[in-house]
Amino acid sequence: MSIFGKSNSTFGSSSVFGNTNSSSNNMSFGSLGKSVASINSFGTSTNQTMTSDATKFVNSNNDTKFSEPPTDTISSLVFSPTTSNIGLAGVSSFCAATCWDKSIRIWQVDHNSKNTAPKAETIAAEFPFHCSWNDNSTQLFYASSDKSAYTWDLASNQSVKFAEHTAPIQTVHHIKTPTYTAVMTTSWDSTVKFWDLRSATPMKSIDIGGKALGADCMYPAAVILNSNRKIAVLNLNNEPSIVRMDDSLLNHL
Repeated sequence: MSIFGKSNSTFGSSSVFGNTNSSSNNMSFGSLGKSVASINSFGTSTNQTMTSDATKFVNSNNDTKFSEPPTDTISSLVFSPTTSNIGLAGVSSFCAATCWDKSIRIWQVDHNSKNTAPKAETIAAEFPFHCSWNDNSTQLFYASSDKSAYTWDLASNQSVKFAEHTAPIQTVHHIKTPTYTAVMTTSWDSTVKFWDLRSATPMKSIDIGGKALGADCMYPAAVILNSNRKIAVLNLNNEPSIVRMDDSLLNHL
């Protein structure tokens, strides 16, 4: 049984985007009260050449720039695991980004036209480093430099802290296995922790031998890079555990 329970709201409902009754830290962005089609989208400069003093970039792949991008560097970018139908033969997904302007933003991306529409935004207390969707795209988890990780519920537009470390949290990943559902957090405190969102105490905490710099997971395995140039390989079956430590081929971290 999922630990997240049931939601009576759909992701595309008005309560998700532009909820003016939420807390002051949560805001929507884009054109509130308008349909997806009426929100400003980027679709006019896919063939432009971009230049700077040092480099020249030709957009030969017809990449599309997201509408209303953040004002500072993006620290992570992740697409939702589910898609939605938008009109005749139209399919879209949602893309979330954590940014150094302390915002976490979500856009809807049309797979056919490649147009993007801003859908939701929340502002973190400190810098968010990483984010991850739950399996049905109704919640977004994000890791923060304030040593905490948060669940952003998109139906209520509320963010709630669910994890705490003794140093900034580098990554967060939602994990669903045949025997448990959890959120994995890695931290500069040299630990990886697994959280059941129904409890304030981690299900499991493992020492990874150095400050976490990056991680990824795909059931049944997870990998974590630490500051001592080691890669911890974890088996996620049953109770998570480190099965080996590999040397990183990177010369500088």
